[in-house]
This record gives sequence, C-alpha cells and structure tokens, in this order.
Amino acid sequence: MRGHWSIWVNGNWRVTFRFLDSDVELVDYQDYH
Repeated sequence: MRGHWSIWVNGNWRVTFRFLDSDVELVDYQDYH
C-alpha cells in the first residue's frame, strides 16, 4: 500500500493511515489475532 503508514497500538491492534497535505486520514483499524 504505497503512501500508507501503519503503527502497532495495543497488543494485536494496528492503525493504518495516510497523510493528506498537513492532515492525517485514518484508513483502517485492524485486530490481528
């Protein structure tokens, strides 16, 4: 997913987002278990 970033949040949760100019847009919030 070019242009998208992700960070692991608590345990199995990962937030995927992208930058739009000076803002951040949430793309997905995933539970990996």
